[in-house]
Amino acid sequence: MLCGALAVVLGSILTLTALDENARATEHCTITWTNSESGSWNVAGNWDADRAPNENDHVCIPDISGDGSLVVTFSFIGEERDVQSIHSAETLRVSAGTLNLTDAGETSSVAHL
Repeated sequence: MLCGALAVVLGSILTLTALDENARATEHCTITWTNSESGSWNVAGNWDADRAPNENDHVCIPDISGDGSLVVTFSFIGEERDVQSIHSAETLRVSAGTLNLTDAGETSSVAHL
């Protein structure tokens, strides 16, 4: 079941797929979510690079909770953010703003949106 706002996607296709429990981050990851709890996309401490993802990143959110219950919230009121791709085994909630996927050669996947 999809919930929340769906981001506008430019230059890529966002496929919503159910990832198995052992889904691993792709080798293309340049930044990975490390917080063991739900939290904000824009908080630097939630990411292994100690910064929020930017337009050069292939974003990975691994299966930390084991059941998809961890929620990463993307909220930039009236703003856009670009990333190359997203691979998420957890829930990605877009509550405000636009998240653009810009790498047309990389298919993104989100377990729960």
